[in-house]
Amino acid sequence: MICRFSALGKSTKHEADAVFRSGTSDTKEHHRALVVAADSTLCFILAFVLSDRARALDGGRLPTTEMWKTFIPLAVFVSDKAKSLHAHTLYGFWYVQSNRFMQRLYDANGVGTQ
Repeated sequence: MICRFSALGKSTKHEADAVFRSGTSDTKEHHRALVVAADSTLCFILAFVLSDRARALDGGRLPTTEMWKTFIPLAVFVSDKAKSLHAHTLYGFWYVQSNRFMQRLYDANGVGTQ
């Protein structure tokens, strides 16, 4: 299941990237690609959460932060694209999410707990 969501996230990310790199000026196409990119991030979130849960069930191993570190640039990319396309609600949502994930990494790495 983890691999399915990760693969779906990767393919939808590439689909959105293709539109953004195509040079098209079609606003409707850019908005569709933005939704596809947002969908990609949701797929990655599911894959990472499932991986964390699987690690916990496998002898109580702690979640790894390595996967989540790769997510931050994607969330920022989607947030920035949403801002540039004046999709303010989506921009706000991903801006908040990227900050939540950065805080999660900060907490998971034990920074500031000494």
